[in-house]
Amino acid sequence: MEASSSRSAKYLRKRVKSINQLKEGDHLFVDGKIGPDIYTHHGLYVGDGYVIHYDNGLVCEVTYEEFASGRKVYVLDSPIIYSRETVVYRARMRLGENKYDLFFNNCEHFVRWCRGSDEWEINRD
Repeated sequence: MEASSSRSAKYLRKRVKSINQLKEGDHLFVDGKIGPDIYTHHGLYVGDGYVIHYDNGLVCEVTYEEFASGRKVYVLDSPIIYSRETVVYRARMRLGENKYDLFFNNCEHFVRWCRGSDEWEINRD
C-alpha cells in the first residue's frame, strides 16, 4: 500500500488485482488520462461489476472496465460513515446529475459525499 496522489493523500491505497476483491461502496481511483501524478479520477464501486462516477460532467454508471479504461485501479481507504447499502443508495440517487465543479463538486467529492465522510454537504439545488 502507498499514499494516494489525490487530495486524500493521507489515506492508503491498494491496487485492485481482481474485481472479485471489491465490495459495494469501495472508493476507487485511477491516474488521470493525461498522465500519472497530474490528477486522479475517482468512482464508487456499486457491485456487479459497475462503478458510478462523474464522466464528462455527468454522474453515470459504467462497467468497471469502462471506468478503468485500461489503467490500474486502486481502492482508497477513505473514511466511510454510512453502511455500504446506504453508500450505494446515495450514489444512485445522484445519477444523471450534471453539477460538476472542479473545485467544489468533483469526482472525489462525489465519492466522499456518498460515503458520508466529507466535511460539507453538496448543494444540490
